[in-house]
Amino acid sequence: MWEMLLTGLRTRTVSSTAWKRLCSTVADTTVGREPKPDAPEVSTQPRLWAMERVDKSKGDLSKHVKAWRFPACIDPAIDWLPEGVGRLVYLDKLQVHQQFWKLGEVAFICTPFLLDIFERTWDKQYEKSRVVASLEVYPHLMNKKGDEIINLTLVSPRHWGKRCCLHYFGEENCIGIKKGGILKKILTYIALDCDVKVPVANINVDVSNLDIGEEISIQDLNIEINVTSNLKPETIICKVLPQ
Repeated sequence: MWEMLLTGLRTRTVSSTAWKRLCSTVADTTVGREPKPDAPEVSTQPRLWAMERVDKSKGDLSKHVKAWRFPACIDPAIDWLPEGVGRLVYLDKLQVHQQFWKLGEVAFICTPFLLDIFERTWDKQYEKSRVVASLEVYPHLMNKKGDEIINLTLVSPRHWGKRCCLHYFGEENCIGIKKGGILKKILTYIALDCDVKVPVANINVDVSNLDIGEEISIQDLNIEINVTSNLKPETIICKVLPQ
């Protein structure tokens, strides 16, 4: 099964639908492997595996790596990495895409993952090697080509807040849309204050009463939790535009 998946990734001839189906069939092997007996269980939250990037002098092996991994960068604001652990890593391509398609794009970037960084190795089974760092991250700033993620930036809730999805509803009854307008969703999630202890469910945004030219801002949301400082009360979430 693994060889079939990797062959499809190398040749890039597997269709988007088939690629998703294949990832789904190996979900248990990509996200459900048993941890090492001597490895402490830090959290039950979803995990991602990363490998430190190898030296650039081994660039002749880059295509070999890209068959099952893709590059990611750890946000420079994360300054608590152990000494000697780099910010440039490779992520497990199958594992990340399985989570991405399972959750959907918005929920994916709103899910805090526990990132295990393994020491650099060329072995395909690199997750069997030593973990050099573990930290909580959010996927951020995705570059995609079609349905495939090309690279990611990984950020910390300490600096970017705890993310929460915005759930839009009422579009079928939206006054502006019935008049021929178009609903523009400017934000699909917001980052909440880092001190929030209790998990927050998706925030509902009712657009049924919006007319053409009208908008909804942060201050219109029915929430009692502070959002991150980069969002002001007047920050627009969505609006109905004329077609």
